[in-house]
Amino acid sequence: MARSKPLRFAGVMCLMAVPLAPAYAQEEPGGRYRASSLEEVVVTARRVAESLQDTPVSVSAFSQKNLQQMGVTEVGQVARFTPNLQMNKQAGNNDNYGISLRGTSQMEPSLAAEPTVGVYLDGVYLARQAGMAFDIVDLERIEVLRGPQGSLFGRNTIGGAINIITEKPRGEFAFKQQITQYNRGHNYRTSIDTPSLGDFAAKLSYARDERDGEFRSVRNGRELGYAAGDAAHFALSWTPGDTFRADYSFDWSRRESSPQIIQISHLRDLHGNPASAFYGGAYYDGVRQFVSDSRLSKLPTILFSGEDRYSDSNIDHHALTLEWQANPDLTIKSISSYREWDRVGGTDAGHFPAPADGSLCPVTAYSFLTGSCAQPVPAGQLVGIFTADARSAQRQSSQEFQFIGSLLDSRLNYTAGLYYFEERGDESSAQTLVLPAALQVAGTPLAPLSRGKSLFVSSPFFRYATDNESYAVYGEFEYALTEALDVTLGMRYTEDSKETTLTNVLTATSTSPRGSGTLQTIKDDNTWSNFTPALTVTYRVDDDVSVYGKVTTGYRAGGYNVRATNVQAFKNPFDEENLTSWEMGWKTEWLDQSLRFNGAIFYVEYEDQQVAQFEAGSGGASNNIVNAGESTVTGLELELTWLPTAGLTLSGSYGYQDTDYKSFVTAGQNQVTGLPTGTNIDASDIARVTSPRNSATFSAMYEFPEMSWGVISLRADAAYTGKQTFGPILYLYDAADSYTLVNARASLASVALANGMGELEVALWGRNLTNEKYREFGIDFGQLGFAVNNYGNLASYGVDIIYTFNR
Repeated sequence: MARSKPLRFAGVMCLMAVPLAPAYAQEEPGGRYRASSLEEVVVTARRVAESLQDTPVSVSAFSQKNLQQMGVTEVGQVARFTPNLQMNKQAGNNDNYGISLRGTSQMEPSLAAEPTVGVYLDGVYLARQAGMAFDIVDLERIEVLRGPQGSLFGRNTIGGAINIITEKPRGEFAFKQQITQYNRGHNYRTSIDTPSLGDFAAKLSYARDERDGEFRSVRNGRELGYAAGDAAHFALSWTPGDTFRADYSFDWSRRESSPQIIQISHLRDLHGNPASAFYGGAYYDGVRQFVSDSRLSKLPTILFSGEDRYSDSNIDHHALTLEWQANPDLTIKSISSYREWDRVGGTDAGHFPAPADGSLCPVTAYSFLTGSCAQPVPAGQLVGIFTADARSAQRQSSQEFQFIGSLLDSRLNYTAGLYYFEERGDESSAQTLVLPAALQVAGTPLAPLSRGKSLFVSSPFFRYATDNESYAVYGEFEYALTEALDVTLGMRYTEDSKETTLTNVLTATSTSPRGSGTLQTIKDDNTWSNFTPALTVTYRVDDDVSVYGKVTTGYRAGGYNVRATNVQAFKNPFDEENLTSWEMGWKTEWLDQSLRFNGAIFYVEYEDQQVAQFEAGSGGASNNIVNAGESTVTGLELELTWLPTAGLTLSGSYGYQDTDYKSFVTAGQNQVTGLPTGTNIDASDIARVTSPRNSATFSAMYEFPEMSWGVISLRADAAYTGKQTFGPILYLYDAADSYTLVNARASLASVALANGMGELEVALWGRNLTNEKYREFGIDFGQLGFAVNNYGNLASYGVDIIYTFNR
């Protein structure tokens, strides 16, 4: 039987607000009941409310209760519990994520680079991974959809989609207050539901988070890693009748923090010279004292110049959703949105004293290239080996119309949509860095004179802006051939237009002489379009077992390298990316619905995969996006939930993904020295992707029989992440080893207060209980001579106190 008609939206809201009642229960002493079968999970992966088990999509769904038990306040925190999904805070930035799903990765935070994974907040596409690490208030659930989803979502989503759904107003007075105190900080969360006023209902929520730093500066003793943020969510609903509903939401976020604290993990020696006499001289010898392959607690970071150089990130997000049930077989929906994001932030890889031998010289002292330096940096002055200050801003608006309905006596169900998106992104940045002088004059007779000396480089003004537009029409049509067999056809047409402006010191070509660049502003534009069909066949073996097979295509628009150092590189945009994905999946329940086992096997073929390749030199450090020719990804996802006895829930998941580059012709880089080879090479045998090959999770939760004074529950979970890299070629010194994070939580809930004054819950919890010191992200700076990493949070433990009052 085909999926049911779209529910009336009043019913939909109820379904999304609470899980359905258990199908079976057993009576405990005292007349209370405890679930002995798994609750039904309702998702909106296909834009209508339906059971997870009826959805022919590889989906991981997390309810509000799950998220609270897991301690999730940012979307990226669910990645550890989702097969084949990685979301890592990037080096030097507390607000940006690098995201990878099923081997489709985007580690470039540029506002001109398209994500591989679409993130949606209440149906609104969030265009950039920059600024994605914001606090979310009033989470109802998060759904992660794996594989291309273009036939159901407004913006193209080549690797998958992450749906963030917030709670809607209930129309009844309710109050919830959560206070969390832990060894590294505290947070407060407050939400208030107002009673209905006529046809209107509202909800207001606020959160305040403060986190102490886990590092100290050896230069000034200051705390490093501090973060504080405020977030608010306002929701207003209007339901003038049974067939129309309007929902307006406003999300507001203000966060200040230190950037992600990075440390130098490796310092290169050329020709095996441990004193770096060839490479960078005495300055680099000073750096060596703070190089560590493992996590340090004290770092040579300053992070201030006159005043604290914190990262400030601000978000304002508006969304209006109108839903009209035109007739029992047709629902029309409009989603309108506007979003602003601004950030000011800095990065510091460490400050080190200038040597007394005069071998560190400002690059403007050209006499240095002849073997002497007229004005060396004064001895003892602290000089940053790499610092960057950036100002970023992004504005986006979108309009989407959806048509959800059924025809032919409900044998044909469809979802169709029209989508328009526009965006403006701006970023300016300035970098300072220390460069081994021999590299500046490499290949010339002056090179030997520069060995053992370093240049202090201040990059010129750098800025880019991008104006993007996207149009799309999409649809998915499911037809019931028999009671058990459905065929679904998906289609999407997309057109993307980009106009990009770059202001930088540019040479004519990549082979132009060093020092010949001039400050220029150049502009270029281009348009990409694509048609991406999909086909899914679903067969229900019985009420508890279904299987599906699908073939889908995906597309990601090309774009411009906005950190190009020559005109030629900018004027030649990287090409669009295309993929074809084959998938076979199953949704099953066993043992009277006490055991749920879902899974999928997939195989993906890429053409012109976009890969961000890190480059560094006298012009600074940046990512250059290249097309990697052909590649494939083979993978597996398994998810199991078992209720072996009333009160005990065991869950586990496993993800496997293996990427194989068939052809990857790119500029050669020596993995050991970091130096460019000067020729293009086929890097298919050495290239790697950021995705770990293996990931797994396990959790156990036991809820004791309810007592007159409350309910006790215990939960423990572990998440394993395999070894991963953060760059396609230069990864020998910044890769992350495999690690396992262990968490636990014990709670006493449903404690009724006197005189009907609400309920109380108290929970004790611990995260990363084994104090794992794991790398979260890394960058190899290549020919600058060093690699850096930032590390995840150490062990934390605390208490949650949650008060709830419902009238």
